[in-house]
Amino acid sequence: MHIGVQLDSDTFERIAEVLENHGLMLLMRAAAEDASVELEEAKALYRAHQD
Repeated sequence: MHIGVQLDSDTFERIAEVLENHGLMLLMRAAAEDASVELEEAKALYRAHQD
């Protein structure tokens, strides 16, 4: 079953920001476990998980 909702743009942007921050936090935790991650590799991982 699918349910449609309408959100104002401010609410939508806030939800998107929260989800992006959550993804960033997960990437930061993963990077903390492996201190050998280089900056460019971390950027690539972040970009890959933005979609």
